[in-house]
Amino acid sequence: MKKTPKISVLMPTYNAEEYIATAIESILNQTFSDFEFIIINDGSTDNTADIVKTYAKADKRIKFVDNKKNQGLVAVLNQGLDMANGEYIARMDSDDISLPQRFARQVEYMDANPDVGVLGTAGQNFGADNSTNISPEIVDVIELIRGVGFYHPSVMMRKSVLDEYNLRYDPNYPLAEDHELWSRMLNVTKMRNIPDVLLKYRVHENSVSVANAHRQEVVKQFVRKKMLGRISENRAVQNELRRIANPWKMPNQVVYTKLFGIVPIMKTVRRGANDARVFLFNVLPLLKIKRNKVYLFHAIKIARNTLKQTKELQFDNFCQFNCDNSQLLDELNKMGRFTYIPNSGNLGDMLIAGATLGFFDANNIKYKMFNGKSDRCIVYGGGGQWTADYEQHW
Repeated sequence: MKKTPKISVLMPTYNAEEYIATAIESILNQTFSDFEFIIINDGSTDNTADIVKTYAKADKRIKFVDNKKNQGLVAVLNQGLDMANGEYIARMDSDDISLPQRFARQVEYMDANPDVGVLGTAGQNFGADNSTNISPEIVDVIELIRGVGFYHPSVMMRKSVLDEYNLRYDPNYPLAEDHELWSRMLNVTKMRNIPDVLLKYRVHENSVSVANAHRQEVVKQFVRKKMLGRISENRAVQNELRRIANPWKMPNQVVYTKLFGIVPIMKTVRRGANDARVFLFNVLPLLKIKRNKVYLFHAIKIARNTLKQTKELQFDNFCQFNCDNSQLLDELNKMGRFTYIPNSGNLGDMLIAGATLGFFDANNIKYKMFNGKSDRCIVYGGGGQWTADYEQHW
């Protein structure tokens, strides 16, 4: 009886002769070797097929499918999902590089967390861009509305979840088919990221994310609209969730530090979640905190921001769009997403974020109570890096 592999690696390819050999070798050199490697050539017109055939002859783990006619990425991805026999499905692109420990780390995590159905990793760009992107450790509806979530070729998915709920990529959302799939998987499973770089993501002029950046963002907007409609048909609620998911669009918050309460010596300008500028004597650039990095003099990277996973979600009077606050709060309570407690003791108004929106504290508890002034409430949520002294009043 033939043994079922632990992982099915799914790699579609089209005209990738320049990079595919490096991508294939990065998979074959994984420290975790119990996998089948499904490579589907989608009608390439260059030497891609010949290169794959050479590797397939040398390594029996490779299952090569040579589509003579180009079917498009979504069709090929679903073709691969239907072929997969493994417990987990690992995505891979034919111009990227998986680091040797990637599969070992992801299998270890998935085995230890059976309630997680999708697991990505951080990625290191290379080529035209050399930046490092640390994806959110907890991928919830807020992150997806923001338009972030995973490096698609870093993802490992649980095959049983895909099959149980009949989940496949939707051809109606080309260029953002992954984002749309995550929006549906969020309803049936947990989604996480390992914060360590386990994938090198090649950026070049012919890559989908570069060549079709504008069209990709347009399709993502349709996905966000569908997600918001799934949460609530109330336009006021949808607008508030958009604002929560994009805190950087809020007005800047300025805090002055004064010597003896009189002489201003420092100015802090907060532009949203994990985005701040600190000025000495109000004008001299001192520190910049941007996402997960800290810069000296706003230019020299000196450290990572250990609070990179914290989100600040503000509700200024819970309404920004000429509606009745009580109507919005009633709607939120009906949805079960939020519970609002006005004037609760000396903490002022408080908000409890519910399970559907997926806020967690350090102990992975879904409901967390937060504080703020009487006319607003600051919600802290995210990847579990909580510190009590970070709970500030604005």
